[in-house]
Amino acid sequence: MKKKILYIDMDGVVADFAAGVNLLDASIQMGDEYFESNESQVDAIVAKHPHIFRTLPLIKGAKEAVIKLSEYYEVYFLSTAMWNCPESFTDKRLWLEETFGELAYKRLILTHHKELAIGDYLIDDRTRNGAGQFKGVHIHFGTEKYPNWESILSQITEKRKEIIEVLKNEIIEFVDNNSWASLDIEKSSDTELFFCVGRTDDEEYADSDKSMAIEMLEGITTVFSRRKVDGNYEEIDNVIYFIIRLPQIGL
Repeated sequence: MKKKILYIDMDGVVADFAAGVNLLDASIQMGDEYFESNESQVDAIVAKHPHIFRTLPLIKGAKEAVIKLSEYYEVYFLSTAMWNCPESFTDKRLWLEETFGELAYKRLILTHHKELAIGDYLIDDRTRNGAGQFKGVHIHFGTEKYPNWESILSQITEKRKEIIEVLKNEIIEFVDNNSWASLDIEKSSDTELFFCVGRTDDEEYADSDKSMAIEMLEGITTVFSRRKVDGNYEEIDNVIYFIIRLPQIGL
């Protein structure tokens, strides 16, 4: 199943630009309102400290959230570098590498026109630089609905729990009505469900058994097609497992 595309802004979402400015000048308590009404002063701070984007603190919960979201979505970082600070282009890329490692490899897009990005979701703390015109869903980070990363993950988790519980119950009922199948809870996760065509400890399945598994899988995915699940089968330790991938949950 193809993952949906999720873009994540950097400054104010994963990198704490306000805290970075405050570390350089404790007299400045910078928030969104300050940024909007004192843009020239912000430009002056960056001009004086052109490598500020390399040293920004990580926003609380951001790394754990990005790691978790990467399980469900194709995650890319969509940010705007400062045109008059060429160092910001390179330093944003280096900051991502140092903070997220392989998770961010070749997944950085720098643009002043975020509305041109094709995808499903954008997590951004502002509406500038095209974020407000993004054609997918704009998750406005820092607002009452999405004040922090915990709130975003909580919403996704709750939605997944509800849908997965319903789907698990349907599959358990399906298994109960088909004596050949049994659900393997230990192998199952919140993205995949495993159940098998019985067990054999001493010998591998014959080709005819595998053909039967394929036919059964087609029937199973048809039964649950309204849930938009897909699946395949896999032989693990002489047991043929059906692997049902659970549907993605929108933000």
